[in-house]
Amino acid sequence: MKKALLLATIVLLSALLGSIKAVAQVSAGRVISFPSMKTLYYDSKYTNIYGEKSNINMFFSEWEEWSQLIKKGAAPSEYNAIFNRHFSEYNRTKECDAKYLSLPLRVKVIKYDCNIHPDSIKVIKNYTLMSSLMESIMPESISYFTPVLESEKKVLYLSPEAEKVLAAFLDEPLRVIQDGAPPGLIKKVSDKDWEETNKRCNMLEKYIPTIIGHWGRSWYFTSYPQIDTIIVGKDGYYIECNDANYSGQRLFVPWGEDPIDMGWWIQ
Repeated sequence: MKKALLLATIVLLSALLGSIKAVAQVSAGRVISFPSMKTLYYDSKYTNIYGEKSNINMFFSEWEEWSQLIKKGAAPSEYNAIFNRHFSEYNRTKECDAKYLSLPLRVKVIKYDCNIHPDSIKVIKNYTLMSSLMESIMPESISYFTPVLESEKKVLYLSPEAEKVLAAFLDEPLRVIQDGAPPGLIKKVSDKDWEETNKRCNMLEKYIPTIIGHWGRSWYFTSYPQIDTIIVGKDGYYIECNDANYSGQRLFVPWGEDPIDMGWWIQ
């Protein structure tokens, strides 16, 4: 009798644990439609279908699964090695406690059918060297690729939709409408509002880099260095390794040679 009771208990626990695991799994439909969650929350009075009062962890679980599908479907690119080289050199993975690496979904490649060495470009007044190049010479082509990076940390690809959800979660405490005020009139932001936003920022930082932009007008969620454009010519390429929108380093790299430092920009 005791053996039968013990066996029944084991079966019941197995079934219960199995059902909990099934509930915690990300459904195919939610991954395909990512981000299926349009709003993030962490202090709900009621538990959701996953038994949680926050949907932040599930949001990142869906994002992880979606990113794995993006990686599998990414077309091979000859420029992926360039991205990997400079990302690996400047990345601060060891200095960041975030669970994931966050990469741009697409990197732009502007290709020229000519030499683009700094010495061969005529700088236009009030323009930078690279801006002078793009202003004066028509490129041969413009293309995009999804960077594929092998890393100890799993990679999330930052889509505009995911970025919008994250930014809205952080900005929500700063956009409270004053009671009785006309529609669209936002009250003065208080210290308490900023404390709430900082609290939410700390929540997201456990998963990905979360940096407020210069002058507080935007948010950045991409792992450093942010590389979104590569300018390619017959004799080499230009690349910028940026840290949010605060600073960055410009390089020109002749094919098969060491990079030429084009200097830092700082706001």
